[in-house]
Amino acid sequence: MAQLDEEWRPDRVGILLRSDENGIIFQPIREPKEVLTSERALELIGGGIAQGIPLSMSIPTQKGFRSYSVSLNEPLDDVVRSRSLPLIRAKMIELIKFSSAQSTTPITPTDG
Repeated sequence: MAQLDEEWRPDRVGILLRSDENGIIFQPIREPKEVLTSERALELIGGGIAQGIPLSMSIPTQKGFRSYSVSLNEPLDDVVRSRSLPLIRAKMIELIKFSSAQSTTPITPTDG
């Protein structure tokens, strides 16, 4: 992710980008619908999907519970190929709403 400039710092865009063995994870640190549907974020997501890079997002559910992770490639493939920003944004909002409504396990505090 060295190709991303200073404007992609998490404190500026509200998204923490993490890589793992399965690709790149978009983790919002501010309001998911706001930061993950910005034109800048959608261009990066769309470009990654068009290049075949595995992408996912980790969306908060309820306070004190784990986030819900969802792959972005398959659900966004058709709308990314359409190159329609409004369609991509609408699909992202649908995925964010779906993810935030999921039941996840509680975060268990540990003594450290």
